[in-house]
Amino acid sequence: LNMQKRKKNLSKQIILIPSDLPWNWTADYYNQTINILARNNIVIVALMSEMTSLKEIILQRKCPVIFQKKSHNIFFYKPIYIIPLRRFHIVEKTNKLFNLIMLWIIFILFFLKYKHDRSWVWIFSSELVNIAKLFKGTGRIIFDCVDYHYQDTGITKRNKKICKSQLSNLLTISHYVFVNSKTLYSLYHPIRKDIVLVPQGCFIPNTHKHNEHHVLNIIKPIIGYQGGINNRLDYSLLYSIARSHQELLFVLWGPVQDEKLFHKNKLILFNKLKQLHNIIIGQSNTKDEIYSVVGQFNVAIIPYDINYEFNKYCYPMKLFEYFYMGKPVISTPIKELKRFTRFVKIGLTPEEWKKYIRQLLSKPWPNKYKIEQKKLAVENSWEHKINTITSFITSDSDFKL
Repeated sequence: LNMQKRKKNLSKQIILIPSDLPWNWTADYYNQTINILARNNIVIVALMSEMTSLKEIILQRKCPVIFQKKSHNIFFYKPIYIIPLRRFHIVEKTNKLFNLIMLWIIFILFFLKYKHDRSWVWIFSSELVNIAKLFKGTGRIIFDCVDYHYQDTGITKRNKKICKSQLSNLLTISHYVFVNSKTLYSLYHPIRKDIVLVPQGCFIPNTHKHNEHHVLNIIKPIIGYQGGINNRLDYSLLYSIARSHQELLFVLWGPVQDEKLFHKNKLILFNKLKQLHNIIIGQSNTKDEIYSVVGQFNVAIIPYDINYEFNKYCYPMKLFEYFYMGKPVISTPIKELKRFTRFVKIGLTPEEWKKYIRQLLSKPWPNKYKIEQKKLAVENSWEHKINTITSFITSDSDFKL
């Protein structure tokens, strides 16, 4: 498809974006997409994971707010458990149904009030397929697939079957399906033939702002990771490498997951890793500051535990953040990253990682690589991704119906 000819974008539309993640989640593809779409459209964000009960509201002595204006063109819908005893499945199901109906009514009222010619439901997660089913007759369904949607190894066969069914249903009933990686395209194309491959999505920083911060002031070479510090990381791999290279500083920069959410073995290894003297764990308040920290890495790393299928088939947004700052990268065997052979070293064992670290620190990273990396990052910006999607939709002959 020649995207250069597709210049018209969505504007003056009502767009519902249901979210199964908190608003301030580490992976901010929700926020970035919402903020860009809200420049020219009204966006209703349904925070389905932030459902509270009437009991919790009463204890907090706060007036329940189901619907509120967040900022210009962005509105939040926050579900409430009306019926108590939600530990019972039937009660949980009834509460969710009630909130879906409430959301549907609000969506219709907005559509009637602003009298737009078309409404949209923009979905990222197959777990929200019931919303797509409910709204299919009301708005056009866009499945913006950014992750591998089959569950990880270790869950029950029944849950795997449910997950597979949810994904298959959403791929089938959506009017448009977009994926951000060749890996996802090859996995899901057999189910849906007209899937469209789009850029990945990367935050491009304010150049002046990210140069103003100097968070780290270390003489040692820095081997750095930026992103959520959670169950996705291979702490055994990190511990082995960091313990063997006391002459290097290992920086893990990002929000640390609540300990209650860590798997038991992961938490033990993480606490063991923190005891090493050449480990620094920190966090930034802004995206621009994150780039300032990444800019100080000598080698950037993606140490994902590929025992999880979710990791094996993912496409980390941090890759292009590293690329934008012109950093060599070492990663565990993530399928999508194997095509970036000049910029990403792939290693599974501690020995392979140690070898690549020595190689990359032994000589300067070529300027021509830095230029190519930054170009790739810009080509995969959030603006480019969203514009590609909306331009494709508005160029579709069905859009004019």
